[in-house]
Amino acid sequence: MSRNRLMGADAEIGVRLARWRRRRGLSQSRLAALAGLSQPYLSELESGIKPLDRPSTQLKLAEALQISLAQLLDQPGYPDHTRNKVLAQVPGVRVALLELALGERSTPSRSMEALRLDVGDLVDIRNSGNWYGTMHRMAPLLRELAAHGRASAELMTRALSVVRFALAHLGFDDLAGEAADLGVRTAAGIADGAYLSLARYSWVKSFPVEAAEIGLRAALGALASAKTDSRQATEMTGWLHLLAAQQACYLGRGNDASMHLDEARLLAKLLGEPVRVSSHAAGFSGNWFNTTTVDVWQMSAAAQLRDIRWAMRIRDTIDLTALPFPLGQAWYRFALARALLAAGQDEEAVASLVTAERVAPQHFRMSRYTQELLSELMVRAQRKTNRDPILALAQRVGLSLQ
Repeated sequence: MSRNRLMGADAEIGVRLARWRRRRGLSQSRLAALAGLSQPYLSELESGIKPLDRPSTQLKLAEALQISLAQLLDQPGYPDHTRNKVLAQVPGVRVALLELALGERSTPSRSMEALRLDVGDLVDIRNSGNWYGTMHRMAPLLRELAAHGRASAELMTRALSVVRFALAHLGFDDLAGEAADLGVRTAAGIADGAYLSLARYSWVKSFPVEAAEIGLRAALGALASAKTDSRQATEMTGWLHLLAAQQACYLGRGNDASMHLDEARLLAKLLGEPVRVSSHAAGFSGNWFNTTTVDVWQMSAAAQLRDIRWAMRIRDTIDLTALPFPLGQAWYRFALARALLAAGQDEEAVASLVTAERVAPQHFRMSRYTQELLSELMVRAQRKTNRDPILALAQRVGLSLQ
């Protein structure tokens, strides 16, 4: 005998739950495991046999799907609990950075080998686009690394680069700058020059666009002392060339940008594909330096310089299988959206952002760059008749079209 199915709003939630699961490419058993539920119970929720009316279950499923409760329940005004949880970590990270700046340290409670694994996990989780998973690890990890003093300098430099990256994407520019500055001080004196290059790269990335003249000088200064005597040092030299190209683009210096992009490509070809070190990380500090990375930066540079034909030619040659991690896929989609916007292809830009949301949903919702791109799209959408796709995307990140 078949069981009675729910009607109305309760049944619609089950349909929405199944739709989001399929959008994420998850089986029922996988989603159930991620949410700490049984597969039969999840099946009953999706099929409308049981109501999804427990707030704790709603939250578990939303977090497992990396969506907000507003998206799951179709209630636009509902608070985004995951965003709130991420932002709640920021004060603790701020205090930890202040303690580092003051040289305060406690007695270590974990071994260096355990901390090495923790830093690797931090990079891997960052590359998965999971900001809560990244942020809530930061403060205790920084304190534990500080407890080991100079012995942890290499791991601390890597950790601070992730801290800077996360804070910048979440919109905490000043705090990101403090993390980057601490990274440069920490890396000074490390024998392997790759770490100082990593710290200097992170430091310049914390500069605002209006400081591009200083940023270019700083990038060139870092390149002047960069080494290519090891694979990881060569990778970081490549990243510094990409950084110099970006700063040159901000200044409208296309020839300088092209020169640095060419240098980065030569190094990427010389090195070949980076060795994967975890599910979402490869190469030095998990940063995936390869020719595809250079392609994406080149496409972004072309868009910045308003050379749309160049940008579209590069787009057609990019092999995304060489960036097989969520943040890399989303990064490409953001760069493509910028290029498409510059070309006036708004609908294609929206489609690119829709894909970015699918591959890295939490990153998409919380990154400041999503807000910037959607704000530009919404201004342009005032003149368009079909604004529904833009409105739907804006709703997901809490923006409203005035």
